Amino acid sequence: MRLLPQHPAALAGAALLAMALAGCGGGPSAEEVQREHRDEATAAQQGIEAALAPLEQTGEALATATRDSCETGQHNYKVDDPYDVRCTLEVHQAYRVTGADFRAAADSVTAAFPECADSEAEETLSEYWDELKGTRTHNFEGPYIPDYLPSYRLDCEDAPVRITVTGWATLPSDSDTFERHEHAMGMPCASSTEDRPCQWDGTSARTIFGFDAAGQDGWIVFVEGTQAYAEIG
Repeated sequence: MRLLPQHPAALAGAALLAMALAGCGGGPSAEEVQREHRDEATAAQQGIEAALAPLEQTGEALATATRDSCETGQHNYKVDDPYDVRCTLEVHQAYRVTGADFRAAADSVTAAFPECADSEAEETLSEYWDELKGTRTHNFEGPYIPDYLPSYRLDCEDAPVRITVTGWATLPSDSDTFERHEHAMGMPCASSTEDRPCQWDGTSARTIFGFDAAGQDGWIVFVEGTQAYAEIG
């Protein structure tokens, strides 16, 4: 079979398409960026752990987990990300907190960051917990409990580390509590590819609910600290 020569414009178009599909336009892959910035990732983890340290005075530390992931930016006619590759370090921690009631326990977590008056904690707790506690709504099964609270930020707007309460779990726990918070300690890596490398290490929420603490009273607060440590392009 005789192959017809392709038009130069068609060849150029194919080359551009290949570059777009590559994501980085010939630059380093996300996997390479992650590998070449190990020192920065270590420094980011240390900074996040230092930022979360005040929580150690608030409750009983149960577990920690880390997630180190990078993503390749998209550059096409629909999406044009401001980066070619961006890498982020997440530290997830869980604490058992007690108090006279849930509001007191939640306030003790907020008080660990007194310099962050512009955090979302008070607004979220007032709007959701103070207004809905113990009531029944069509969105939830049974009375409104701390487990239904949305996530909220604890950090200041300009803080280098983003600190978020990702959820609360009421103790003692049951199967419903487990189902609601299975991924509260962060999402383990489903896969790791050259374009989206991912490394996960630590304790899962599934394991936490098997601890003796899960049979005690109080609440488990899940907190996440996040910081980007590399951005290319």
